Amino acid sequence: MSTEERIARFLEDRDALPDAEFERLLEALHADADLARDFKDLLILDDLCARELGPDRRGFRAQVAQRLRDLAGAGRIDAAKVVALDRAGARSGRRLGSALGAAALLAVALAVAWTLRPRPTEALATLRTAPGEITVLHAGSRAPARAGQRLFLGNALLHRGGEDAVLDLADGGSVLELKPGSSLKLARAGSSPAFELSSGALEARIARRAPGTALSFLTPEAEVLVVGTRLSLEVAERVTKVEVLEGRVAVTRKEDGEILDLEAGTFVTVEPGRELVALQSAEGAAPEWPAEPDAQLAFGPWEPLFDGSTLKGWTPTKGVWSVEDGALVALAPKQLDQASIGCDAEMGDFELRFSYKVEGSAYLEFKQRVTSTGGFYWGWKERNSAGWTPCVLRMVGGRASFVSDPTRGPAVLEGRAEPAGRIRFYLQNRGVDGPARLWLKDLELRKALP
Repeated sequence: MSTEERIARFLEDRDALPDAEFERLLEALHADADLARDFKDLLILDDLCARELGPDRRGFRAQVAQRLRDLAGAGRIDAAKVVALDRAGARSGRRLGSALGAAALLAVALAVAWTLRPRPTEALATLRTAPGEITVLHAGSRAPARAGQRLFLGNALLHRGGEDAVLDLADGGSVLELKPGSSLKLARAGSSPAFELSSGALEARIARRAPGTALSFLTPEAEVLVVGTRLSLEVAERVTKVEVLEGRVAVTRKEDGEILDLEAGTFVTVEPGRELVALQSAEGAAPEWPAEPDAQLAFGPWEPLFDGSTLKGWTPTKGVWSVEDGALVALAPKQLDQASIGCDAEMGDFELRFSYKVEGSAYLEFKQRVTSTGGFYWGWKERNSAGWTPCVLRMVGGRASFVSDPTRGPAVLEGRAEPAGRIRFYLQNRGVDGPARLWLKDLELRKALP
């Protein structure tokens, strides 16, 4: 007798299962936490069926229906089969029209549907190599990993040292390389398999998948939907970086549901408050940070970058922008709303100076020489500026430096440095208590002389 048959027999009649078979059922439940959880749910439903026989039947059908919806939503029982069996019983005259008939039919339908439902018994991946200190976690237990070990839904890997661990996926053509210092869990996103990277990094080569069978990678900040591609994924300190080497993926930022399509040769960095932008992957190492700006570099005269009365020369790409009292003003009305604006003219090497202030709680991201293949940015979270804050920046070659605002730290090179690009400003409302606004004024720029 199989475990499924023992459970079905037990649900039909508690006394029908011999002691020896009952002991085997207990052993199976003790060895499989997922099985024990499902069995508990069936007992709850069976108890609801039994209440139909009692004098107080209020809410019986609603409770059963809700429980079935919960289980179906979690993928743990096929509620459609329950309904089909119930209707089949009605057509064949087996619905007795009494409390006993309804409860008995539903109990049998639940038992049969449970035995028919697909269970995640097949391994989702096999650990080809397990170098260094790798631990497998499942249902509260932990054990050292071994090469050739099969990994199932709910298993987690903690890779604490050594070389990359290689996982062969069950589709026969996909491979994951898990980097040391990483934590990876085999999970689900809806009805599809998913790999949840909570920290560390991995590289994946995913074979082309049939429509409707996309694979997901989950991180604390993002979900990456893959049909067939080669990509790398890094997670550290509330930041996720997704880079596509071949094919394409869809990246969804969890905090607001914004979606970005990434093609081969591009990447995106996902973190709270930061604009979701695809950038071209860098070629070679980023230039070293300069200790001091080049004192020998000559610049032309300062010229206004904003006329103080119109948006001429600037193009809003997100949110609401206006001009008030000689300043560019961005409005993000509610939490997670965004606003961004870009200068129409492309700049080479330059110095930029301007002043800003903030109302509400906001994440600011000021970018210089942004291109389709990369750029420089610096950003931070700020709330209710006491007054206007002046900033002066220098952008030369593959380097950027702050001249008068040392509290912000160095700018970060994103993607590949190019000779020209556009200046952009970005705002996101990070509060829960009202709108966020950003004011920008006195924008002036001088270009480096050849």
